Amino acid sequence: MANSSAAHQQPEAQANSRSQLVSFVFLSLGVLLFFCLASLWEESITSRPGFRFGWFLTLVQMVYMTAFALGERWYHDEPVWQHNASLSRHWIVAGAMTISRGLTNVSLLYLNYPTQVVFKSLKLLTVMIGSVVWVGRRYSPPEYAATFLTVCSAALFGLGDVSASPKFEYLGIVIVLLSLVGDSLHSNSQETLLQDHKASIRETMVYSNLFSAMCCFIVCLLNGELVAALAFCRANPVVWVLIPAQALLQYLGVLCFVTSIQRFGVVLATTVTTVRKILTVLLSFFIYPKPFNQKYLFGIVLFFASFAIQYAVQSQQLQKGLGIGHRSGASSSGGAAPVATVDDDDDLLDDEAAVGGASYAGGDSKARGKYAAIGTVEDDQSAV
Repeated sequence: MANSSAAHQQPEAQANSRSQLVSFVFLSLGVLLFFCLASLWEESITSRPGFRFGWFLTLVQMVYMTAFALGERWYHDEPVWQHNASLSRHWIVAGAMTISRGLTNVSLLYLNYPTQVVFKSLKLLTVMIGSVVWVGRRYSPPEYAATFLTVCSAALFGLGDVSASPKFEYLGIVIVLLSLVGDSLHSNSQETLLQDHKASIRETMVYSNLFSAMCCFIVCLLNGELVAALAFCRANPVVWVLIPAQALLQYLGVLCFVTSIQRFGVVLATTVTTVRKILTVLLSFFIYPKPFNQKYLFGIVLFFASFAIQYAVQSQQLQKGLGIGHRSGASSSGGAAPVATVDDDDDLLDDEAAVGGASYAGGDSKARGKYAAIGTVEDDQSAV
């Protein structure tokens, strides 16, 4: 009887693993497509002569993102201002988002796009460090190796582009490095909001972007950027078309990105965005032809090496029914945690079998009751 039950469970486990892999592939493709297009569109905005309004650009982006989120909640017949998590928690995520996105846009005023990509590629490392410090996550040596190779690959691609057409100011380096602090805080505080405080994605999208827009508006008032930016837009009305189009692409990309965070963890999701940076540099290379040099060649080699390691780690952990990374404090004698179900609407992806974003095996009984080593996550993933 036990053998019959085990034989019946094995095909179900294999089907779940395949479903998880298909979900990850489609989400990754969405991240790559939408973010690549959004990045190229953003470069066309910030490279316009006379455009020096990074905080204003962030403000308008956040306003449109808030409008998209409110429209999505209305479309799904949800109370648009309802929230499960406290507003103070949403303010924390919004503050980190303001630092991350605002400083990223400002850095483009001092650096060319490939140079910015080089330093933003360090985000993967900072997120991993923040994940260890913030939520006590532990990673295996292959995961660290894959992270290191991915960062080096993106850096080499960016440096190859920089060597062809350098545009360098030290202030821009300082600004983009500070934005990495916001990146780490944003990714990890967002993951905590979604998993620990049961905030839905559409809720997170509304309040994070709304509160971030408020912060950006205050910054624009204090630094005098608002008036000058509006005057620039009156003289260049095409900007009013470019910014909402870029915001829509970014919205769709974030939708896929945040879905990946809750289903597969912040570091694996950020790995995909780092690959996106490589593709963005490649698109820039083909659109604006540059001499091919050894940095690009080495970057390709490291990229495929990183991908091979990450694929091997992911495949092994999917077979075991584990997410990427584990919470600290796991007890080897504690046994498997019970299966957790997060009951959020999943209108975007009709896939109810997904790996939980974090593994909560062992620990105290309260933690084991709330999360599991593997969970059935019925996500309401729309965007952040």
